[in-house]
Amino acid sequence: MKVISFLILVWLQCASLWAAEVDVYLMAGQSNMQGLGKVDQLSPQRIDRVQHCYYWNGSAFEVLIPGETKTSRSVAEFGPELGFASVMATSERPVYLVKYFASGMPLHHGWHGGTWLGGPAVPGRTNFYPGGSVPKLLQKGS
Repeated sequence: MKVISFLILVWLQCASLWAAEVDVYLMAGQSNMQGLGKVDQLSPQRIDRVQHCYYWNGSAFEVLIPGETKTSRSVAEFGPELGFASVMATSERPVYLVKYFASGMPLHHGWHGGTWLGGPAVPGRTNFYPGGSVPKLLQKGS
């Protein structure tokens, strides 16, 4: 009977943890969201300020540790998530970050009143807009 009571108690504790409210922030953008800050240029105090923060690695949340958690194209780089987490996360209210960046994909060159300027999509294009080069688009006017 004691074992059953203990297991019920453990289950109730776990259930309360699962039901706890957390702050989840979605961070999305272009190259500035990717970030090119260098972890090796951060002071130890700056690295230590990032506490109580969990980062979505694509399959699970992990503790955000600068220089260990890959938040940019390289584990040695970081973006705005470090500053954001160091201000927002507290021991009473940890934060969970989900970040997406699409570097090298400008929108403004091809957008014109709800339609795209320029020709058909260029093969292998990695931009949001399908048209050709920026100078070619600018020659057509806006």
